[in-house]
Amino acid sequence: MEAVYNILRGCSFIGDFLAYQYTIDFNYSPYLNFSENSFVKAGIGAIRGIKNVLYAMGIVLKMRFTLCRIIFMNFNTNTDF
Repeated sequence: MEAVYNILRGCSFIGDFLAYQYTIDFNYSPYLNFSENSFVKAGIGAIRGIKNVLYAMGIVLKMRFTLCRIIFMNFNTNTDF
């Protein structure tokens, strides 16, 4: 799924958000069949919200990818949320 996103993102007229939305849409077609959990691209609102929560908790993390990976890995292993 990430490869599809990267191809779409390579188009100069498609930004991060639209490339991800198109990737999700294509995945619902009969031509692609990726797991919906195989690739996630956090949008600006999600990133801003996560930063606000972590800042409120006293945690400062500068790398968005690392933050999203930590959350994704914990979400899959912990069901006590």
